[in-house]
Amino acid sequence: MVIHTVKQGETLLDIANIYGVSETLLARNNDVFDPLVTGDDLVVLFPLVIHTVSYGETLFSIAEKYGTTARELYQNNYYLKGNPNVYPGQTIVISYEDNPTKEILTNGCAYPFVRDDILKTSLPYIDYVSPFTYGMTYEGELVLLNDQKIINLANRYNTGKAFHLSTLTEDDRFDSQLAEFILQNEDVQNRLISNMGRVMAEKGFTLIDVDFEYINGELADDYGRFVEKVKTLGYPVIVAAAPKTSADQKGLLYEGHDYRILGNAADYLFVMTYEWGYCGRCRAAILNCVDKLNIFNRCARRNILQEGNAVRVDKVGYRMPHTVQNAKRVISTFQRDTAKVDIHPCAHSLFTAF
Repeated sequence: MVIHTVKQGETLLDIANIYGVSETLLARNNDVFDPLVTGDDLVVLFPLVIHTVSYGETLFSIAEKYGTTARELYQNNYYLKGNPNVYPGQTIVISYEDNPTKEILTNGCAYPFVRDDILKTSLPYIDYVSPFTYGMTYEGELVLLNDQKIINLANRYNTGKAFHLSTLTEDDRFDSQLAEFILQNEDVQNRLISNMGRVMAEKGFTLIDVDFEYINGELADDYGRFVEKVKTLGYPVIVAAAPKTSADQKGLLYEGHDYRILGNAADYLFVMTYEWGYCGRCRAAILNCVDKLNIFNRCARRNILQEGNAVRVDKVGYRMPHTVQNAKRVISTFQRDTAKVDIHPCAHSLFTAF
């Protein structure tokens, strides 16, 4: 795989000729067309095996022929966008020269009203989808979600389903008072967790994503104990954590999220670094925040002590130029601190394990 930065005046054919690949395949893999945007980054992939569809073949019969899966064929042929229909003469990439060297866990949130075409395109590329979001009441009952469409499509594309639990209310704000009440009332916690287990079993969820935000600092230990209790359901647990740049960072968003406590309680931390570049109305290139990520890295290494904890440094999926170059700069920053960092070639997201 090669990342090519478009120079002024370059066309798809120019770039394809540089690397000896198909212009059509280059366009398909990047979902672009001429004229190209100067400074944009294109992923250049080198096919190892290509199949030409014959009469009577389906995507599933082709997958069986090569000992692979339809899900992998979707991944290797982005232009299919989750559509299983193929036609005679169509070319399908079975495999590429570059094989993944490491594994990462990917999870994406989806509102119930998400468009079908977005779901079908995205689901083959992620490990889990989280219908957003299951709420709760002061009595420990769940605020249920109309997520059957998401679940049905996740099953179709063999994508795992994550149960997203948050204190987000219908007016789109996190309820600090509700979080405080839940975290300090064991009977309500037990009822809530029991309800979670029932719904998860009914709908086939296999991962839990806990997202309590704007928690008072004195509740940090209570939050950790609640996460430990959620783990008794027997599923891996992710906890969303505010992107702190110091252990004692002030502010309601940060004080209740103690990296050491949550790192020991959960299997994964989902660090919401998009908060650095998202303020509700404006969006910025998250990976330009090299200095903040460097500070975050030092803070995390000091505060997450349990061996094997994984931290997901997230980037919201905005399409921006120079994303990969900025990511490489961030990687070099992390590596100077001896942290192991990966970049996903398509998602352009960072993943680091401490």
